[in-house]
Amino acid sequence: MERFFKIVLSTLLITPLSQTTWAQANTTGIIEYEVTARVDAARMRAFSGGNTGGDGGEMPDVITFNQTFTFNNTMGKLETTRPGGRMRGNNNSGGNNEATPRRRMGNNATYIDLAHKQYLHVMGSPEDEQKAWYTEEAYIIPTDATLSDKTKKIAGYTCKKATVKLKDETYTVWYTTGMPFSFSPLNGLLPDSTGVVLAAESSKRAFNAKSVSLKPVADSITALPSQAIKVSQDEMREIRRQNMDKLRKRQDQLQ
Repeated sequence: MERFFKIVLSTLLITPLSQTTWAQANTTGIIEYEVTARVDAARMRAFSGGNTGGDGGEMPDVITFNQTFTFNNTMGKLETTRPGGRMRGNNNSGGNNEATPRRRMGNNATYIDLAHKQYLHVMGSPEDEQKAWYTEEAYIIPTDATLSDKTKKIAGYTCKKATVKLKDETYTVWYTTGMPFSFSPLNGLLPDSTGVVLAAESSKRAFNAKSVSLKPVADSITALPSQAIKVSQDEMREIRRQNMDKLRKRQDQLQ
């Protein structure tokens, strides 16, 4: 009998630790962000063939849309739902964080190699669904970030405050170190190489995590498309330019 109770006690003591270790090693789930961004009127007109408001309406100064970051252990995928319900990722989705519609430019997506801390930008061909390219971009960790002792809860996680300058914008960033990987919805905002940005705001745009849901995620959802060919960043810029030229020509033909 004494041996029996020792076995039961050992099980009670070991099981919670084992479950915690498993959860930390197998963190999968979804972060839902709400994004607001000021509209670049010139870029909007360029992509819409000169139409600024749709049905004769005025172009809004600010638009709001959603981004979804799906993560599965060592890989992640960032998708953007544009106003009107269009999803960018696989089949017209992606994550360049620009307030500009991109219609029929192929399958644009941003995958995240969490293990090697890289953004994998994917662009598909607007003419061939079986053709795609991707380029790697290493995490940018700012060296001049200003850290603060202030904290607050966002989506159930305690976040630290920091101020980060990225190009010509200054962001107030809230990030958590309570997740076993690093990620920011915009490269260059992560003040700590071990954190996850759950909120960031500048004068031009803002990201706010509405929820963090830990749930099973299939490997296939976050896997880089098997047909994608690796290219350099310069080659990707040229591919993107060619695709945009093709899109503009199509729009001119429709007018």
